[in-house]
Amino acid sequence: MNIKRLLVFIALLGIATAGTIFTVNAVQANTLEEQYDRANEAFKEEDFQKSVEVYLKVLEMDPSHHEARLKLAQSYIHLDQIEKAVETLNEGIYESPEVGSLYTLLSDLYVQEGSIDKAYRTLEKGKRYSKETSVQEAIDQLLSNITVDTERRFVQEGYEREYRLVWSSEEGNLYPLDAEWSVENADIGEIAPVEDDISVMFKGTEVGRTEVVVSWEDYTETMELVVKDQVLEEVSFDELEAFSIGQTSTLEVIGKDAAGEEMTFEPKWTLSEEKFELEASEQTATLTAEESGLDVLTLSYQDFTKEIPLMVEGENESYIQTNVEGQGRIVITPEKESYEQGDDIQLQAVGEPGWTFVQWAGDLEGNQSTIQHTIEGNLNVTAIFETSLHTLNLTIEGEGEVFRDSLTNTYPHGETISLRARPASGWTFEGWEGDVTASTTNTTLTFDEDKQLRAVFVEKDQEDEEQEDEGEGEEEEIEEEKETTEYRLNVGKSGKGTIKQSQSGSRFEDGTLVTLTATPSNGYKFVGWRGDVNHSSRTVTIKMNSHYSVKAVFQEIAPEPAPEPDPEPEPQPEPEPELYTLSTSTDGQGYIRVSKQTVSAGESISIQAIPAEGWTFVRWKRDGSGSSASTSITMNRNKQVTAVFEQVKESTSEEE
Repeated sequence: MNIKRLLVFIALLGIATAGTIFTVNAVQANTLEEQYDRANEAFKEEDFQKSVEVYLKVLEMDPSHHEARLKLAQSYIHLDQIEKAVETLNEGIYESPEVGSLYTLLSDLYVQEGSIDKAYRTLEKGKRYSKETSVQEAIDQLLSNITVDTERRFVQEGYEREYRLVWSSEEGNLYPLDAEWSVENADIGEIAPVEDDISVMFKGTEVGRTEVVVSWEDYTETMELVVKDQVLEEVSFDELEAFSIGQTSTLEVIGKDAAGEEMTFEPKWTLSEEKFELEASEQTATLTAEESGLDVLTLSYQDFTKEIPLMVEGENESYIQTNVEGQGRIVITPEKESYEQGDDIQLQAVGEPGWTFVQWAGDLEGNQSTIQHTIEGNLNVTAIFETSLHTLNLTIEGEGEVFRDSLTNTYPHGETISLRARPASGWTFEGWEGDVTASTTNTTLTFDEDKQLRAVFVEKDQEDEEQEDEGEGEEEEIEEEKETTEYRLNVGKSGKGTIKQSQSGSRFEDGTLVTLTATPSNGYKFVGWRGDVNHSSRTVTIKMNSHYSVKAVFQEIAPEPAPEPDPEPEPQPEPEPELYTLSTSTDGQGYIRVSKQTVSAGESISIQAIPAEGWTFVRWKRDGSGSSASTSITMNRNKQVTAVFEQVKESTSEEE
């Protein structure tokens, strides 16, 4: 009987215990859900300080709650606490490695900091552990924004062109990538790194074509470079004034190659709006205006293009011709094809990312990016933009020093620099504050605006110093030993030439051998190395056992003295220039319009045949030829031209 009572008591106790456990779990589940709802409400109301507090409580209850973790990281981002957001997502990846959104958000954070390599490696890790398609889509999107930063694939033999692999953001900011480069045919050209940069220089050594392969992580791109004996680099010409309908003018361009020498070339000429009749021959284009409005004449040769704006005046119509120096655009409000006198307009100069508006030129002046103007006639205006420069304000809290690529405080837009913090003895590096929030000693900074950065060092506790041989202290001691065996190499130059470095970078471990080779540009000679190395040989090898600063000195080669000229003859009176006259006549009814009647020998006279009503122009004869109503005659003697007109035959029909 007692045994039965004991069994009943144990059964009742088990039921009560199970009920208690169930009740506790139910309350906790409800509490978790309620906390998550409260956190979401605070996030929705943009009370991010509160949402952080509540999301943290949710994660205390359930560290694997990845939705709460993602929202917590986003809250930190809104509070500009990027380091905490990164830490939160990394913890989430450890807890829930299968959740793809943790990797994609962490990758986005690294992209915002300009750490494209970290962003890519994060996604690659996510690809291994997560089956979500969003990770692969993010990888594809990141890789699609990588390209070689150059507009030219033609290189002149004996000259160089710079290339770099970049990742471009939606805003147009470029982030250089440390890529590997190789040339398929080393006889055609060679690749050399640019000192203190991750760009490379391709030098054409022999006329021909070669493929260049560039690789970064799993990204590979192959491009073809063409080496020519002459490559067009610039063209010059006399600016054309506005045309009137029927007017003919000739444009002649002069081209120069990479050496600054004039070159002969046969470009392709095209018109965007076809408001002109175009006759082109080699470096000369003859334009006859046929319709009022704006047009663009484009010259193309090799991979060089030049756009030349054109204007044809119309009756009671005014046109606005816009030009840009630098990178930017001009926005006109209201935007119309033509304007009437008295119309009020607004012009706004808008710079591309990294470019700042400086001033207006042409028919308008001033330095305000937005101006109002009343149309009084045709308007030709130029907006001038310059590359933006950004300032670095670097401060140090505590005792330590910061090493960086360059000691300047101003940097061009888009430039990326590396920084390294080294604490003084008895101090430790705590982290970066400002526009970079990180706890690692090494970091990078990309200048898309002015930057504020503080390196924070804190003094070690006495206990930490005594236990430095254990745990983290031991690791820091090893790190310090490593740092003391690393030395800086600063390489510079004066004059024109290039320096090839056997190993890229500016910091090397003790005992590393670095070979420098100086190559002068055309018209220059190598004088020697100066600084911590004094040597006259073009190639030197430095053993890195201390910090080194060296400079290659290039000197312009003085031209050979001209031979003594023969004694000048007695001055003779200047001969009168030969003058020739063009005589005109007509066959039929019409007349001839000429630009001039009498000109010096070698000059051209523009002529245009104007038929009378009911007549049509047929051809030129005597010293003229062709069937075009507008042409030009080169005067190397007195000449005569006759315009032949025929009467237009009227069509007749018999009445039935």
